[in-house]
Amino acid sequence: MNELITVYIPTHNRSELLNKAVNSVLNQTYNFIELIICDDGSTDNTKETVLEIINKNINSNIRIKYLKNESPKGACFSRNRCISEATGKYITGLDDDDLFTSDRLEVFLTESNKHASTFLCSNILLDDGVNIEPGPTFSGLINHSMMRERNHIGNQIFILTENIKALGGFDEKFPAWQDYELWFRLTARFGPCLRIKNATYIMNIEIERVRITTGSKSHKGFKMFLDKHSGDLSLSNRKNLFIQDKMNRGELVCFYDVLKNLTLNNIFFFAKQELKKIKILTKINRSIKKLKLN
Repeated sequence: MNELITVYIPTHNRSELLNKAVNSVLNQTYNFIELIICDDGSTDNTKETVLEIINKNINSNIRIKYLKNESPKGACFSRNRCISEATGKYITGLDDDDLFTSDRLEVFLTESNKHASTFLCSNILLDDGVNIEPGPTFSGLINHSMMRERNHIGNQIFILTENIKALGGFDEKFPAWQDYELWFRLTARFGPCLRIKNATYIMNIEIERVRITTGSKSHKGFKMFLDKHSGDLSLSNRKNLFIQDKMNRGELVCFYDVLKNLTLNNIFFFAKQELKKIKILTKINRSIKKLKLN
């Protein structure tokens, strides 16, 4: 295996976390890598951090390229800038506060050679700052019909660079739902995505981390997604995505929401939410009983 893989990282004022993210790329078991970092107008010591990394790895097989936006342009602008500069046969992304497991690129390349016409994603690990636990796991093909229901792919893919360039990368007008929107177009154009069994991406889910999927930006992204792809979405799809938007914003889904947007998927998600609440209440009651006994 000697195919060049481009890894892109957009970053803004997170030099310490960025250093960890970059090291997870530098420590890959497969090292024929082009690493492109786009600094989105940072005002901390991001530039110095990246230049130090470049100097330390000047004789490495890994090519490191540093790009800088003079003022913040947003994550999607930065991602697209990296994509436009990419020369690898394959490309994948990494958020500046997340990590790769050491075998991520090797696993992807091995699977890509088995499934030449399919782009890939993986299962993930969740890091809450104390423990690293597996996220929801499943493997198999994710087709465009499934993507009409919700974002089954997640936040990162492994794909032929020419394919992501062919679609123009991320839609920079979207304030949220950008990943889903691009993956949606990719499955429509190039066919299904294969989710591999291996969990090779470590996502930072610490409470203090601010995510774009919380707040009004997420709802605006949801509405833009519906408008842009209205011709490719059934009424049932739109109902499912309405509930998904509420969940993304951390809002509880009430029975009236499900009744008004009745689908099998929404019934399932509501039941799952209620079961989780029951489990939490059960744990609280057990704790109270223990305290009373003591």
